[in-house]
Amino acid sequence: RDSDASDLIQDQVGLWKDLHEDSYADRQFVDQDPTFNTIGWDSTFTGQPLLPAEMRECVDNAVSRILALEPKNLLEIGCGTGLLLYRLVSPCDTYVGPVLSAVAIEQLRVSQDQLSIDGLDRAKLLSQRADDFHGLMENHFDTAVLNSVIQYFPNVDYLVQVLGELVARCADGGAIFVGDVRSLPLLSTYHGAVQSFKADPETTRIELERRMEAQLEREPELTVAPAFFVALRTTMSRIGRVLIMPKRGELKNEMTSFRYDVVLEIAGSKDDSQAQSSTQYDGWDDWRRQRLNLSSVRERLENEVPDIWGLRFVANGRLDEERATIEWLRKASDTDTVMELRSVQAKCEEAGLDPEALWQLAESLPYDVD
Repeated sequence: RDSDASDLIQDQVGLWKDLHEDSYADRQFVDQDPTFNTIGWDSTFTGQPLLPAEMRECVDNAVSRILALEPKNLLEIGCGTGLLLYRLVSPCDTYVGPVLSAVAIEQLRVSQDQLSIDGLDRAKLLSQRADDFHGLMENHFDTAVLNSVIQYFPNVDYLVQVLGELVARCADGGAIFVGDVRSLPLLSTYHGAVQSFKADPETTRIELERRMEAQLEREPELTVAPAFFVALRTTMSRIGRVLIMPKRGELKNEMTSFRYDVVLEIAGSKDDSQAQSSTQYDGWDDWRRQRLNLSSVRERLENEVPDIWGLRFVANGRLDEERATIEWLRKASDTDTVMELRSVQAKCEEAGLDPEALWQLAESLPYDVD
């Protein structure tokens, strides 16, 4: 029944709220540096807080992608402890930040009074749920942000509802940045990586597989396939181009390996002819046939100097070891152990291309990477 589904949604949102309230009440980070309060950002591999270097890279890259949208009137749903707020507020004329946690709101308002960050005093902080758009004008914001938030949504219908409201509140030519999305196609691979990392060397293949399947069944967070965002265009006519991007970053962790960013461009945000030429490009090469490495890619671009070069079916170099793990699980006997798996992982050769290496390659060549 609809009422039962609504009750379940309310319960799950309430659960996540309580968990965040408890987390934000821990002041170990906010007392050190309120602008870099990373409480709650723990590794699911080790159970320990992610390293400051990992978090700075994650934050810096999200901020860079949002600033590339040239925000002036920005709406950030779920601004949390302000990791993005403190870095985005200065170049914006207006910043509006609804957040679920009353504890987080109070901490941010204290910072507004105490920190001398340009524009921080103008930031409007609202104690509202992600699906509460009361008081937020339609066709007003040029940029909307949902960063590392949607995994806490109760289901995909809730996500569709929120995105529909955001589309309505974006001005023509605006954009919605959905950051740090957990990948559904990589969910099994992710749980395989976590469980193999945690397992004792004597753990058998069949036991490791049982643990993976158990974690999959207990998965509490929302994971989304990239194709979902492309499909939104069929029901939300104002969405134009959809950009699906691997996370940037040199450090290998669960964010760079298993999550991605999305930009939904609202009608009028890009030149139609540019989008048309990108859509009609038919010069794709199949990476699986040539298995190009980074040097080969550079050589191809430097020697042939194509205006555009498309490479598809590229294996993600960040997941070389994880692919070896999945292959071992498929072929090993039930009694083979994790000790043997780790031997396979240690011998794993670099097979794919690291997306970050391609972006860095473009810094020394006259190309943009998409």
